[in-house]
Amino acid sequence: MFEWEWERAEGSLKRAIARDPSFTWAYQMYAVLLKREGRFDEAIEQLHRAKRIDPAATPPANIDLGLLYVLKGDLERAAAAWQESLELHPDDYGIHRQLAVYACRTGDFKEGFRQLERVAALAHDAERLLSDLGYCHALAGQREKAEEALAKLGKAAEGLYIDPVHFALIHMALGDSERAFELLERALEINASLLGEVPTDPRYDSIRSDPRYTEIVTGMGLEHLLPPPKG
Repeated sequence: MFEWEWERAEGSLKRAIARDPSFTWAYQMYAVLLKREGRFDEAIEQLHRAKRIDPAATPPANIDLGLLYVLKGDLERAAAAWQESLELHPDDYGIHRQLAVYACRTGDFKEGFRQLERVAALAHDAERLLSDLGYCHALAGQREKAEEALAKLGKAAEGLYIDPVHFALIHMALGDSERAFELLERALEINASLLGEVPTDPRYDSIRSDPRYTEIVTGMGLEHLLPPPKG
């Protein structure tokens, strides 16, 4: 998956499942692969298989299920999946993060920032949290705070690797598409792991008509996810 060799990745995951049909992590990773390829219904089925095999897999599976239902436009099922996860594991930072991102994307910034405060109290994934914060502040028109998140990411990057996509997301939300594409192109050069999420992430809808976006998605071998040509 990190090398964007999607067919080989799928074959490996299928072999893992065949060797140990009770290994729920393999189903969940298979769902991640299928989501990145835009095969949402198949991904949902893999997560349901994981839940049937091992009820303990429910929290992470429901987080991904909720996201998949959002991508399919089925907000009722998304809410149900996330609510089930919250009831079982109210302190799971992943579910609060998804709720925060969704709230900000739909303009409910009060709820979005409330959820991000919850994430900050629970999470150790500081880079993703800063990226989400910067994104939400940018959408809310709070440019100074968005740039503050960028500065913190930049400072962190002095001592460890930070995926360029974290930076690109904030620049895109700020309307700085030139810098966003520079970072996405850099992500393509180094096979940055988060770049594989971009083609199916609705937060990137605003840049999908740009020819540079086409080049990036084609470079990952996911050209079937490109929007159909106009006319």
